[in-house]
Amino acid sequence: MECILPGRVLVAPQEHYVEEFTQDISKEIGLPFSFDYSIEDILLRYDLPVKLDELRKRFGPLPRVGRVPEGHEGTAAERLRKIGHIKAACPDFAVRPHFSGLKVNQSVIDDAIAYVGAQSQATSCGDNCTIGVLDTGVDGSVLTNQGALSWVQYDVDNPLDKGGAPSDAMGHGSLVAYIINCIAPSARIISIKTITDTGSISGVLAGLYLSSVVGPCDLLNLSLSVSCDSTQCPHCSQPILASANAAQLEFLFQRFISGAGDCAIIAAAGNGYSHVAMPASFPNIIAVGDFDFRAQTPSPNSNYHDVPVDRYILAPGARPSQRESFGNLPGHKNAFPMWGTSFATAIVTGVAARYVCGLRGGQCSKAVKPSGVSLFEHLRDNFKNTAKKKWSNYDPQKHGLGAVNFP
Repeated sequence: MECILPGRVLVAPQEHYVEEFTQDISKEIGLPFSFDYSIEDILLRYDLPVKLDELRKRFGPLPRVGRVPEGHEGTAAERLRKIGHIKAACPDFAVRPHFSGLKVNQSVIDDAIAYVGAQSQATSCGDNCTIGVLDTGVDGSVLTNQGALSWVQYDVDNPLDKGGAPSDAMGHGSLVAYIINCIAPSARIISIKTITDTGSISGVLAGLYLSSVVGPCDLLNLSLSVSCDSTQCPHCSQPILASANAAQLEFLFQRFISGAGDCAIIAAAGNGYSHVAMPASFPNIIAVGDFDFRAQTPSPNSNYHDVPVDRYILAPGARPSQRESFGNLPGHKNAFPMWGTSFATAIVTGVAARYVCGLRGGQCSKAVKPSGVSLFEHLRDNFKNTAKKKWSNYDPQKHGLGAVNFP
């Protein structure tokens, strides 16, 4: 399975970067190099009420995608980082959803939501909360409250797209949105098509910046992860490509978070990896693992060596069988059962939307966010204080805050 997009690197320029620097980059890194496009180009594709100068003031220079010879992505990124006017550079890593008309296993979803105590008490649950779903798109016809879905879907990869009606050929994003909509039916959902059966980390970053402009969003659901396991080589103990570039990717995400205002990112920890996958592994992001609510124990699908104990939460992700999964896509090449951390993430996002609703005076659980506390910190603290931890082998070093629970 390919970990990176061939011939592509992701570059974050320094504040003082000017275009004249570009012509010297090939000489400085000793490899052919050119910029393909900037995330600014994707934002300019849509008729949005945004001024680029204001975005640059909030976030700094937006990331760009560069072209290098195939097979030299890691080397090029390492050399680019040594140039004075480049802040960060890494290969453009592949990202994939974690599972794809969608057939929904309603009874399994109902049981999972009931287990965490998040059944919708009223159609107004989730009111005053906006959620960006960065995924394969959303088919609004499957949602319980179709009016919650924004009528425009954005696409980070289609250069001719100017926003169209929501759609989803894969089913993954639709099921994510469906679960969120079941828990928080009045939360506004904005669909940003970021992946199909695969995508790129540059596309995810473009989706994040796009969500900040078209929202702004209170919550960002990332039911996806970098497809490389960020560990060291078992033979030579040297970091593999993803691990060696983790600091670069972390910088790119933290730059967005620092300028995004009071929003929280909720991301899948990944299925069957040895470590929590990127970007869920990065600070200031709520990482979600898979809990087998039938057995009332963490799923072996989320048996990581270590977790970020202060922001890692478990949630039901169903089981890998047709009967016990959350759904499937009959007649599609990806008709296998849909389960795992992607959909556990959707449950956590739905619960988070109920907390946001309460903060905004809605009908959900009333809450007050202390002054100076970010939304991320508020959600993290609520998850910590209410999570289920009473199973026989609970260990905070492996299971973090515990299993999500909405009291």
